[in-house]
Order: sequence, then structure tokens, then C-alpha cells
Amino acid sequence: TTRAVWTRHDLIAGIVRHLPDELAGLSASQVRTLVDDLADRALTTATARDVVRLTVPDLIRVPEELRRSDGRSQFEPHRPDRFATAGQLAREESLLATARQTGAPKVSEKRIDRLLRGTTLAGDQRAAVAEILGSGKRLEVLVGPPGTGKSFTVGTLVELWGKAFDADVFGVAVAENAVTVLRDEGIQRGANVHTFLAWHAALAAGEIREAEREEYALRKGQLLVIDEASTISTVDLTRVVQIAKDAGAKILVTGDPHQLGAVGVGGAMRLLVDQVGALELVEVRRFAQPWEREASLRLRDADPSVLTEYDRRGRLVAGSDGQMCQAALDGFLGDYLNGKRSLLIVDDNDRAAELSSKLRQTLVDVGIVEARGVRLHNGTFAGAGDLIQTRRN
Repeated sequence: TTRAVWTRHDLIAGIVRHLPDELAGLSASQVRTLVDDLADRALTTATARDVVRLTVPDLIRVPEELRRSDGRSQFEPHRPDRFATAGQLAREESLLATARQTGAPKVSEKRIDRLLRGTTLAGDQRAAVAEILGSGKRLEVLVGPPGTGKSFTVGTLVELWGKAFDADVFGVAVAENAVTVLRDEGIQRGANVHTFLAWHAALAAGEIREAEREEYALRKGQLLVIDEASTISTVDLTRVVQIAKDAGAKILVTGDPHQLGAVGVGGAMRLLVDQVGALELVEVRRFAQPWEREASLRLRDADPSVLTEYDRRGRLVAGSDGQMCQAALDGFLGDYLNGKRSLLIVDDNDRAAELSSKLRQTLVDVGIVEARGVRLHNGTFAGAGDLIQTRRN
């Protein structure tokens, strides 16, 4: 449930996490023997039918004198085998198969030209929308690095899809606030992944009342937009795609595989990009400064040399721990008092509580927040005038 591909060491770590802290007085060597035995049984017994060994066998036979006692070459890392579950591989193959299928609604090139004539789409945005409208592919992937106008592109596509096929667009995303963003793009019907899957499970079980059968239903000819797909687990993404496929809807997977990954087993979007390909927006438009457009893409690609560019432009500020905390507090407070929404990020919960308390005291001193309040779980207080940021849905 946490890794698409794993090693024997990962399996042992998982076994250890589920063992009690004290195993009836066993010695350290006995515990190691026990854990090794459990790992071997998990990988070799009849219950391991779902485990698939991914390691490629030796292409050239290694002489016996160069082998270890387990038969492996002395030149290989110790126990290098990588594994996956058959279920995980089946889900990945299902997604790839859907992405290679055709049969979705499509319109002619002439009709696409007429539809695009009244839009302000430019360059790669225009090309991506034209491909989605005219390819007939069952599933397509749209990759949009930050600042390339992915939201604007999808919003225009939503409008054109309605004109082209007289069908609406449904949106799915992990978080509810992302669903709200989809509504801002013109997708009026949408749900977070958990709600969407729970509703369809209830529908399949006959637990949805007749009056509610259209709430999250998909129909033939519709477009299903799965937004920020890199944050959706492969299990959930496969289920959502299958529901849309069964309904005869076209699926558009959008997001950026370079950004935040799924909490569970993820990587499905990157797999689709690598194996099937994607429509990619590459022209950054968000930044006013030309240098920052290129720098943002280098930062996205984890190019460490780009930090020099940011430093040269005065975007990096350095100082002692105390100086940096005070600078962060002053910056946040300035934004807050000017009506801006700002985010102060620190390295751990204790520091977060410390700086939050200092900020609150300043707001108390200037009369914006009442001094009295209720004690929160981390020792801070909240009272009238405080802004409370929750951390769980």
C-alpha cells in the first residue's frame, strides 16, 4: 500500500513495524533470524502468489568461484531483487491499455479550427486543446508545469467540449479545494476522489436513491477531467478511470508528475507519460520577468545550478537562525496586515508553535486579536480574531 516497487529490505522493515517491541525475551540474533524467516516465507510460500520478482536474470553465466552462497554474483549488491504485487502490475497495465484505446468523441479539423477561432489560446495551449478534441483517444494526459496556463487551457476546453459534443464535463481531484478550483475553470459538476468512489460503490450496491442517481453519474460523450493526478494513488486512479471507461466518457488526466506525489502507491501519471506520452505545455507565462520563466523550469527539473540565478537576483536571503525567524515573522505580519494571504513554513511542529505564538502576541498587542482564548493541543492559544488553519480534511 505504500510502494509500487520494493525490495526484501523494505519488506523486512514492514514486518518489523508490525512486531511487538519485546518478543518474549528473544536475543537480537534470534529476532534477526525470525524476521529473515518471515521475509523468506512471505516471498516463497503459496501465499506469495501475488508477489512478482522484477529482477532480470543474469544474461551471462557467472562462474561458480565468483558466486556467493546464495548463488548470486559477487559483483552484485547483496540481495538486489526488486518485487511488485501482481495486483499493482495489473492496475498499471489497465491504465496503459486504456490510454492506447480509441473510440472517444472527436470532431473534424475544420470544426476544431472554427471552435478555436474565438479563443485566446496560444501556441502549445491551442495545440493541446485541438488534439484532445480531435484525437478520439479514450484517455489523454496533459502535463502543465507551474505558470504554463494549465487551468486556463482546461477552462477553455470545458467550454469548447460543450459546444462540440453538447455534453458537460465532470471533474475529480484529491482535495476538496482542488474541486473548487475546477469549478472556477467552468466544471460545475465535480467531487473529490473519495466521495466519487464511495458514491459509485454505493450505486453498484443499490444503495443510491432514484432521486440521487445523477449526482455523480457519468454518461457517454462526457469528458472526465482528473486534476492533479500525480497526487492520486494508482489504486484510486485505476478505479476512477474504469468507471469513466464503462460509462463511455473520455478521460483527461492533468497535472505535473514533477510535483507532489500520492500518499499511497503512486507514480501512475509518470508511468502514463513515459509509456504512452503526453500533451505538454512548455511555455511559461505566469512570471513577468523573462529570466524567472526559464529558471522555474530548471528548478522543477531539480537543477541545483539554478540556485545561483535566484541568489544573483536577490531571491535568497541568508542570516543566523534568529535573524531568519524574525525576517519570516516580519514578512508574514506585513502581508497579513495588508490583507494578503501568506504562508510561513518552518522545519518542525515545535518551531511552528513558537512562531505562531509570537505572531499572535504581536496581533494582541496591536488590538487585532483578543488575548483570552482556548488552549490548543500544541500549547498555543486561539481566541476571537485569530485565523485558524486546520490540517485535516
